[in-house]
Amino acid sequence: MIFNEKLLTLRKNAGMSQDALAEKLGVTRQAVSKWELGTAMPETKSIVQIAQVFSVTTDYLLGYTSVQYPDIKQKMKSNKEKITFAGYVLVTMAFLFCCMKTAVHLAREITLTVRPLAYVSVEEWKEIAWSLGLDNLQYSVLFAVVAVILYIVKMLIRKSNKGTKI
Repeated sequence: MIFNEKLLTLRKNAGMSQDALAEKLGVTRQAVSKWELGTAMPETKSIVQIAQVFSVTTDYLLGYTSVQYPDIKQKMKSNKEKITFAGYVLVTMAFLFCCMKTAVHLAREITLTVRPLAYVSVEEWKEIAWSLGLDNLQYSVLFAVVAVILYIVKMLIRKSNKGTKI
């Protein structure tokens, strides 16, 4: 395949018109047409620009090699994907670390809030649950809801006590 055929194939595969290519290269549409017909050859500067527009080597355009795309572009793309993946992993790890730190803090606060409930025996909790007609799962949910409500109440009491001096 010679230069004019390669140029025509690359342009059509890119879905680009002669006008669009001419505008990108800073030449006329007639010049692009002459190159594709094989009646004229572009200047060296234009050949380099064409190679950049279609991401091919100048050697490929001029027929010195049959390799259309340089290996370096593929390696750069592969490296970019690896770096992007590593970035996602780091962001995910940072997010999980923050979540774990927050969870530990909340667990400590809830433990301090729920500690007074330790005086209510497990049997009393079961009696409350059974008197309400709850099964084991609902009993667990009831206990969790009570714990969360007590935690919220504690935080509200703390907040209101900060404003008052005793």
